[in-house]
Amino acid sequence: MLHITLYKQRLITLLLLLAIILTGIRLEQQFITLHFPASTPHHAIVITCAVAVAGGIGQLCVSTDAGARIEIVVSYASGGQAHSPLLTKQTPGTRGEYRWMWQVPRSAAGTQASAQVSASWPSSSPQQGAQAVAVFRVAPALS
Repeated sequence: MLHITLYKQRLITLLLLLAIILTGIRLEQQFITLHFPASTPHHAIVITCAVAVAGGIGQLCVSTDAGARIEIVVSYASGGQAHSPLLTKQTPGTRGEYRWMWQVPRSAAGTQASAQVSASWPSSSPQQGAQAVAVFRVAPALS
């Protein structure tokens, strides 16, 4: 499993955002948060970043309660999907922050992508879950 230090994660995030700004890409993000019925205790989940560069790296950040098990599926309008492994470790130094990075196919350049995040808390009784969806545009590859 690839281990990246927090410093390197922040640097990659900064470089991705800088690349998007320099190429003049307008990010379109739409966040929808779904919860279990209010009659039972539930956990909130929010997607706090969704950035992808075709032929480069994508990054998705999730904020929720600690102890979650996170699964992510990114679907591209151009076809294809990327699936995260089961994320159980939080970003170092945080409480309930999760981050996943993946390789983005070149064929996704300029297309819309959606990320569906599912979270569960095995320590809850009964087991609780929540989902969130983000829609974003994949920036073209840098020359």
